[in-house]
Amino acid sequence: MSRLHLTLRCLHCPQTYKRAGDLANHLMTSHSRLWRWSQRLTLLLVELIFARHGCMCNPQINQVRQNHICLPLRQLAMAYHRLDPAPFMPVPITENVLNHLLHSSIPRDSRFALIQLFVDRRFADLWKLPQVRQMLSTACLMCGHAQEPGLICRHFFEAHMCTHQFVEFYMETLLPMMQQELTTDYRCDLCGQIFNLPASDPVNPDATRAGQVQTHLQGNCPVLIQASLLLATALNGGRLGDEWLGLEHPATDTGHLLVPGANLRQVPAAATQSEASEGAQDGSYARRPRRSRSARNRPGTSPEIPPGPGPILSYDTITA
Repeated sequence: MSRLHLTLRCLHCPQTYKRAGDLANHLMTSHSRLWRWSQRLTLLLVELIFARHGCMCNPQINQVRQNHICLPLRQLAMAYHRLDPAPFMPVPITENVLNHLLHSSIPRDSRFALIQLFVDRRFADLWKLPQVRQMLSTACLMCGHAQEPGLICRHFFEAHMCTHQFVEFYMETLLPMMQQELTTDYRCDLCGQIFNLPASDPVNPDATRAGQVQTHLQGNCPVLIQASLLLATALNGGRLGDEWLGLEHPATDTGHLLVPGANLRQVPAAATQSEASEGAQDGSYARRPRRSRSARNRPGTSPEIPPGPGPILSYDTITA
């Protein structure tokens, strides 16, 4: 019944329609601002729900179309932007997620304090508590890499998936929340970095300085970047990037970094050579894997040429 109401009734005004297309037209025209604001969150809900559970409309659309976006998901995304600003986390955070979220090298007391924030869903304390801000700005909590606040952001972009759509959504969502915590427009109260000179006219500051503050938060503030990574990892089930390779969460602790070679069961070269030497000593040799016809005829790969009978003799040699 809730899905039926979200498919035919507007959640933001008393309008009711008999067709879902008429409701979509109403949302685009009468609530255009909420429609624009909810674009990224709608795609995120489609990734989380539609790809795993199918269509959420009622009556349900049986034909699967690539350009179909369920109106219940669209209206929920629009309703989120009408609420008070809060980090978006519509899924429960399980124990498995908490085990994969932080690296084992983090001190036990700090690890317990951070896990308690996610258990109690007090996500705003990630940038409001001074001790938590200190941890986020001086060490990578996902792999244990410690560095200065001015250099650790480079580690985030190189070692972690900062371009994931979940991370980009949280960076866009947390930006206005964290910007309210800054007291000056030249020094970041979150990470302690100084990114500008004090304003020459504090009464009438330049409008471009607000853009410089946002630039610092998006690209050079480790608190914002790492908080977005942690929330996106929790939203995705404990890891980022596994859905691209179709991998499951490994049971062993590998530093909480994605290692495709270990999960894809790739055999190291040293292990292959040792097995070959053992087979040679025992007198048994493993059969080489047979290549498929498509692999042999693939352009850019040279086919295997069997060895010939020997050197080709000339006519003079034969007659002699």
